[in-house]
Amino acid sequence: MLYITKEELALVYKENNEGEELSDKELDNAVSDYNGRLDNFADALFEEILEGITQGDYKEEEAK
Repeated sequence: MLYITKEELALVYKENNEGEELSDKELDNAVSDYNGRLDNFADALFEEILEGITQGDYKEEEAK
């Protein structure tokens, strides 16, 4: 499963914002939000792949 840690997000944020840092609470909220989005993305991607496989199998059987 994809996820980002608090430490990783803090490093990336600091690098991209000229050394500015987030508070612990801001980091906790950002990590929770980011990981929630990653989770939703992974779920949607899995559903798309599964749907594509299912539709592909159906079309293949239909052609026989």
